[in-house]
Amino acid sequence: MSDGYVTVAQCVEGLPIGRFAWELMICGFICWFLLGAINESTPLSFSFISTEWAPSGQSAAALAAALALGNFLAVLVGGWIADRHGRLAVIRPALLMTICCGMVMQAARTFFQAVAARFVLGLASGGLLGVMPPLIAELMPSQHRGFYLTIWCSGWPAGGLFSIMVGCLLPSLNWRAFYTITLVPALALYLCTKAEMLVESPRYLYMAGRREEGYNTLLDMYDAENLPLPWAAESIAVTCGPAPSSSADGGIFGMGTGISGSTASKNTGISRGAVTALLAIAMFFVSAAAQSMKLWMPAMLVAQRADEVNEAHAHPQAQRDFSALGFSGAGSFDSFADANLRGLGIRRIRWPHQFHFADGPKALGLLSMAEAPYMLPEPDYSVVLVLAQAYIVEIIGVIVCAYLASWINRKRMVQWPLVMASFFSLASLGAAEAGSPLLCGPLIGLQLVAQIASLSFLQVFTSEHFPTSQRAKATAVVQFAAQLGNFVMPIVGGFVVQKVSAAGALLFFSGLYLLAWIATVRLPLPTGREQPLHDVDEPRCQRDGGQRARKRAALSTYQTF
Repeated sequence: MSDGYVTVAQCVEGLPIGRFAWELMICGFICWFLLGAINESTPLSFSFISTEWAPSGQSAAALAAALALGNFLAVLVGGWIADRHGRLAVIRPALLMTICCGMVMQAARTFFQAVAARFVLGLASGGLLGVMPPLIAELMPSQHRGFYLTIWCSGWPAGGLFSIMVGCLLPSLNWRAFYTITLVPALALYLCTKAEMLVESPRYLYMAGRREEGYNTLLDMYDAENLPLPWAAESIAVTCGPAPSSSADGGIFGMGTGISGSTASKNTGISRGAVTALLAIAMFFVSAAAQSMKLWMPAMLVAQRADEVNEAHAHPQAQRDFSALGFSGAGSFDSFADANLRGLGIRRIRWPHQFHFADGPKALGLLSMAEAPYMLPEPDYSVVLVLAQAYIVEIIGVIVCAYLASWINRKRMVQWPLVMASFFSLASLGAAEAGSPLLCGPLIGLQLVAQIASLSFLQVFTSEHFPTSQRAKATAVVQFAAQLGNFVMPIVGGFVVQKVSAAGALLFFSGLYLLAWIATVRLPLPTGREQPLHDVDEPRCQRDGGQRARKRAALSTYQTF
């Protein structure tokens, strides 16, 4: 089934797991660490570091929105370029532009200049979201692919933890120095690409007709393992099928003229367009639920603590109890309550019921991002404690899920975590109702573990389901949906908090996981653990003809005996 003796896929599959694979894991971890530090909890970090402008919820929200808008534009464009010109054609320029954005940040002097610099940073780094997962999938053999495509995703929560800890432990740090520190991984990853720790996909190079470059890449991959490549250049080829630019290509939405969507989806009974749409819906709901829980659960705890202080202020006996803990004077209670509630955009309530604070944020515009619950007028370390616990649990949980992938099939690794995420969301709500931040943090972390496990294996399924000619575009589409959920749902959550209650909003967010589970039920998720990648689509007639030829060959062999 090829114009050579072996295919490039067989060459990649024959590569043993060793130095080259772990170098890939290091590069993937650094990339996700960089993106996690940039995207996760940055508004919270601005509560601690110094800026030239007056800190407010709207200013932090505008900074977050500018980065998200840049990500939206970059992720789709990056996926299209990666399928047309190669994966490294996106990664290297994106890293260089990210490094240059650090210099632009140093030149910013006003708030609007900082917003513009954040937008450019999103344009520079957003392309990595849709290109890095398919590149690592194409460079890895199918053996234990689920483990290796999951474990490097622990870099995202590690980057988020690093971001908030730098802001918390270095409160006198200027915001320019903060960004300089968070962008150091971009320089490290660029040096890794120059040291050929991260190479171009040989699958893509052979598919694009760049056979000499593809063969040299295979030589480098085998040389990293101190092994000779046992095949000559003229004996390696791509599996037969239409060229990637052929009109027979069905596209990620299955709308080509030659191959129908159902054929492109490997005769699973569902069109490729439906698979893409279901993946996008699932990624949207999962990301939206996780982001909303990270935004509103710590805010709920802070507001509840303020309510408890108000209740203590209203009862003399409780006043004496709090004084014994180190609080003295009415001014201490008033300043604690007012400072935290002003930062959340919530009215101060004098009665004790813990959910009465949920009158909702004041600003609900697109750029206000629901007054940014992360952004507090005064540093509140309870929020840092909750999120730090959650990130630590998430890092450990991602490693555990990576090992579980060796025994549990893909379908269960996608669907079971969604149900568990909904359960842990409700459990964290109960912990918040009980006023226990020490318990709430680990429960949020377990919920984030389930969320990132489901997202990781949805990415693995995307890489295994779509051919090399469309893999980056398909990954970009589902990543775009995930980023859209991160951006839109906090605004929707602000309306829910305002119209219902904080508890009702958190129940609504936990229900999003179940909506994502419903979307995954219709996906043709494999019931096995590891699936081979395919580089080009083969028309149905060629596949059927090949099967008939093999049957005739087997029958003739049987008859000779």
